[in-house]
Amino acid sequence: FWHWALGADGGHGHAQPPFRSSRLIGAERQPTSDCRQSLQQSLFFVPITGLAIATVNPDETANAAGMSNFLRTLAGAFATSLVQTRWANATRENQTELAGAMHQGQSTLDGMIAGGASPESARVMLTNIVEGQSVMLATLNTFAAIVMCFAVAAALIWLAPKPKGPIDTNAGH
Repeated sequence: FWHWALGADGGHGHAQPPFRSSRLIGAERQPTSDCRQSLQQSLFFVPITGLAIATVNPDETANAAGMSNFLRTLAGAFATSLVQTRWANATRENQTELAGAMHQGQSTLDGMIAGGASPESARVMLTNIVEGQSVMLATLNTFAAIVMCFAVAAALIWLAPKPKGPIDTNAGH
């Protein structure tokens, strides 16, 4: 795939990048991070569920709790799919743009080869550099979009109906 990294399509950005999603997976999870995430999720979802349950009549509490949990799970799955698709597409687009903008790709390869790298390893190194930068740009853009969505969601909470009674966070369990 060295021809793609050098912009073999004439620099028009139409070449298809060799996207390898398996390189994006593999970050190891830390137990402390999982504990923090669990705490943060409970501090978010328990009050939201309590607010949803407090806005219905007492005889509808069980239905409201079930509907709230179902919609939370469905929305989480849908959002995960959207974010992953946007991130993968943005990575491909950024990789194509970076390869098309690389006007001195051959001179970079010549410098790597002069430094002792084989032609094949120089191509692989250059491709990995372009791929890494495209993933970083896609990550930054995706997180910027997520931040905007969270800001809108935080503002929308003011449109929720006022609770009819006291908010009991144990009512949905």
